[in-house]
Amino acid sequence: MNKKGDASLKALIIDDEAGAREYLKFIGKWERLGINIVLEAENGEDGLRKISEENPELIVTDMRMPVMDGIKLLEMIEQRALSAKILVISGYSDFTYTRRAIKSKVIDYLLKPVNPEEFNSSLKKAVDEIRSGLNVDGAGTVSLENLQADLDGRPTRGNEGLYRLMELVEYDQEREDFILLVTKVLNFEDIKRDCFNKSPGLFCYFIETKLNGIVFKSGKYLSTRDIDCVNEFVTILTFDKSKDQRIFCDIYEYCKLMLNEMENHSIKCNIGLSNRASNRTDFITAFEQAKTALSGANAIKDEKILYYNDNILENKTYSNLVINIMNFILENYYMKLSLDYISKMFFVSREHLCRIFKEETGENLFRFINRVRMEKARELLEDESLKICNIARMVGLEDNNYFTKVFKKHFGIPPQEYRNVKRKFKG
Repeated sequence: MNKKGDASLKALIIDDEAGAREYLKFIGKWERLGINIVLEAENGEDGLRKISEENPELIVTDMRMPVMDGIKLLEMIEQRALSAKILVISGYSDFTYTRRAIKSKVIDYLLKPVNPEEFNSSLKKAVDEIRSGLNVDGAGTVSLENLQADLDGRPTRGNEGLYRLMELVEYDQEREDFILLVTKVLNFEDIKRDCFNKSPGLFCYFIETKLNGIVFKSGKYLSTRDIDCVNEFVTILTFDKSKDQRIFCDIYEYCKLMLNEMENHSIKCNIGLSNRASNRTDFITAFEQAKTALSGANAIKDEKILYYNDNILENKTYSNLVINIMNFILENYYMKLSLDYISKMFFVSREHLCRIFKEETGENLFRFINRVRMEKARELLEDESLKICNIARMVGLEDNNYFTKVFKKHFGIPPQEYRNVKRKFKG
């Protein structure tokens, strides 16, 4: 091992994902910090062997790896009383890993996706300790308080293949439903060539970190690359079964955030979405639906977001889309139902929404909404304790004069007169 006064230092990156190792090598300011040799190992066992052979001053390691994981590796390093500084980077905030890292007095514990600025700050802290000869028991080591503060509120990350998404996101089929998204990068080859040294692994890892950094506010989420298609990425969104159709508004906004984040890096994408699913056995079907939507078949399109609909091409009186819209209005007539709100809810443009509803039902969308509201208002007028102004608000209309106008147009008489007639009839 180099003496602390030597200019050149050696580092070892241990991670079972080649893309992760490439990404850390890419974002790290290694040479600027005096680290001229950056070695790699693909698991803890391989890493331990290279530690013995190369004597690196700095070790950057993942925690969950095959053959020998990070917990065992840290134990072995501790047993051998090795003096190398350790930086842990993991896709997991599991406290088992956290506790092991604290016990091993690592320099820092960073969660994926790794922020380049945070990573280089941790590298500098490690290099400063190496050069100053600080003992690992000093103030530079990670503390429980600081680590917990860093982990607090940050979602679990992970990427161990497409078919482990359910396990990694801790999907509970008794309490949760889910939707799958497939994001396709349209200019993958161009960006890979121009920005990532032609490395698909590095580019994929970059996209994964960006996608996993976008928060789905209504539930849990996790993104990973599609192991069978290098330019496609799969995201699972889980949410409580009690969530009604309004969950799709949150999903729509989430998709918009994904697209905006990619566009910030000049990455062009389309997103395909599956139907809502409620069981683990639906996973493969949902994946196929999202892929089918992405291809443009059986899809309702809203710019770059494509929503799967298995009946859209069939010759039926009403498509699933129109049936779902009708049911949504019947259940939520009391809300402020704007065209923008409904179109976002069902992943369609306003123009397409109005056109398909008119074509299939023969009725204008807002006329249908008002008809539902007026039928409900007529029922509410039976209750003499309710004021007409309150009934107007109960059916989603704040303006009492407008409510009276619509009611009269629908039934031929204003609501108060209708109530009077009903009262006389009952008498």
